Amino acid sequence: MTVYLVYWTPENISLCERTSGWSMSCWGSKLENFSTHWKKGDVAYFINIDSEGHSSIFGKLTLEHFANSREEAEEIIGRPLTAAPFNQYWIGEKPWLKLHDVDCRDLLMTLTFKSGNKLKEGFDGRSFQAPRPLTEEDAQTVEARWLAFTE
Repeated sequence: MTVYLVYWTPENISLCERTSGWSMSCWGSKLENFSTHWKKGDVAYFINIDSEGHSSIFGKLTLEHFANSREEAEEIIGRPLTAAPFNQYWIGEKPWLKLHDVDCRDLLMTLTFKSGNKLKEGFDGRSFQAPRPLTEEDAQTVEARWLAFTE
């Protein structure tokens, strides 16, 4: 199992907020290796950094099932994905959570990631253009922050 930080833009978050019944049920992508790069049991923490630099973890998804089409994903999660421009999705384990706003800028500055590279002061969403795998210690730190604000 690998744990990742995955960046979503403010526009993505706004769409979630405007979508009735939205929950962190799935993750779609156009990446060619989306079905093979990630594995069942991998965990994605979804983060956002707004224009003022506020960083938050807003969702967590433990990957359960890969859906090869939008229709398959919609059937599993029970809601339309018409606003999402993807044809492949990882479906998460239940329960599917609503949006959260877990402050994490200070936490992000402490992480070393599997690459061994810490974030530089003043980082923004471009620092997360690709999902970033976490070390085991980083994953425990992120999980502790998540649980402190969501349970």
